[in-house]
Amino acid sequence: MAKKIALKLGYESPFTVYSVFSIQKDYRLAWLLNQALGFELERIGDFTHYFSETRPAAFSLFSYHYQQYRMQVFLLSNKSPEGPILSESPVPDFLLLFWNLSEIFDLGQFQKDLRKISQVQTIIEVSEKTQRKHEAFFYDLEYFLSEKKII
Repeated sequence: MAKKIALKLGYESPFTVYSVFSIQKDYRLAWLLNQALGFELERIGDFTHYFSETRPAAFSLFSYHYQQYRMQVFLLSNKSPEGPILSESPVPDFLLLFWNLSEIFDLGQFQKDLRKISQVQTIIEVSEKTQRKHEAFFYDLEYFLSEKKII
């Protein structure tokens, strides 16, 4: 009898993700990042995530094309009345996502500069394990951004 071969297809997120903890409103944090880091984050609307078929939730989304490094930076609110996207303890207030992260971009210096902003309590890299746990969200976000022709 012939052996069965199973093909497992998995989604690999193209994002490098950081949890950002701050009590600021989304637009205020975007402004602070713009001022402190030289970004030009602009609101591109709300990203709708479906926790179930009957539980959609809207999360504010900001985008910046970092031309020097040919990468995209996104600031996504993680909280809504329906609940957070990433619910690991402690629950982050925002997600900072890098798409097409450049090898020449100094991520260590970026983290130091971000921690200098007094309104940002802390920033933590989201682990691969957590990203795999929430792969449906990352897939939906990537699809949403590609539909809007942002990535």
